[in-house]
Amino acid sequence: MAKTREIVCEYYICQGKCSKGREGTFYGSCQTCNKYAPKKGAKPNRTDTRRKKMERIERKEKYDY
Repeated sequence: MAKTREIVCEYYICQGKCSKGREGTFYGSCQTCNKYAPKKGAKPNRTDTRRKKMERIERKEKYDY
């Protein structure tokens, strides 16, 4: 799987519980579930900061010669 689902599903209640009767493990079965529907207005579980970090490194290296 190339990309993980970072926004919690509408049917996810807590670790191990899903209202659709599935396993309900967020980083396990929820990543491949065909009934996945992201919860509206929910924030991602973790933010992707790779671009911000690279921009900061490039800014520092720009004057480092």
